[in-house]
Amino acid sequence: MNELPDNMNEHEIFSERMSLALDGLLADADQEAFDQHLAACEPCRARWLKWQRISDVLWFEPFAGPAQGFTFRVDDLVQHEQRRKERMLGGLVLVGGTVSIWTVMVLSVAITVLVGLTVSPAVRWQVAEYLGFGSRVVGVVISSVTAARDSLLTMPGPGALVLALCVLAALMVLWLRLVFWGNRAQPGVAVGETGRNGR
Repeated sequence: MNELPDNMNEHEIFSERMSLALDGLLADADQEAFDQHLAACEPCRARWLKWQRISDVLWFEPFAGPAQGFTFRVDDLVQHEQRRKERMLGGLVLVGGTVSIWTVMVLSVAITVLVGLTVSPAVRWQVAEYLGFGSRVVGVVISSVTAARDSLLTMPGPGALVLALCVLAALMVLWLRLVFWGNRAQPGVAVGETGRNGR
C-alpha cells in the first residue's frame, strides 16, 4: 500500500483515488483500504456515488459523433477543390507556355527581318513584294469564300453548286499563276529598263 503524504489529509487522498477505482486500477490493498474508508466516511461515500453516476452516463450514453457519410463528403469536397486548383494551374502553365513560345518566335522573326533590312537594303523590296503578294492571296481566298457562301445561298441544286465551286477554284488557280509569273517577270523587265537608261 502506498504511504500517505503528511501534508494531505485522508479525504483528499481517497478523493484522488476515486478515478483509479472507477477504472479498476487500484491494487488489492489500496482497493480494500478505499472500501473501508467509504464505509466509514459519509462525505466520501456521497462523492463516490456521484462519480459512479457520472461514469455510468459517460459509459452508456452514445458519443455525439458526426453524421454518417460526413467524413466522406468532406474528403470529396477537399479532393474536388484540389483537382480544380490543379486544373487551373495546368491551364495557366499551358497558356503561359504557348504565349511565351509564340512571343519568342515573333520576336525572333522580327529581329531577323530588322537585321536583314539594316544589313541589305535590297531585302526591303523583296519583303514588300512578298507582303503585297500575300495580301493579294488573302484577298483571293476571301473573295472565293464569299463567292462560295453566296453560291450556297443561291444555288438550288447540288450539281450547279459543285460546278460553280470548280469554276471558282480554276479561276483562283489561274489568277494565282498569272500573279506569280507576273511577279517573276517584273524584275527582268526592270533590270532591262535600268540598263537602257544607264546607257
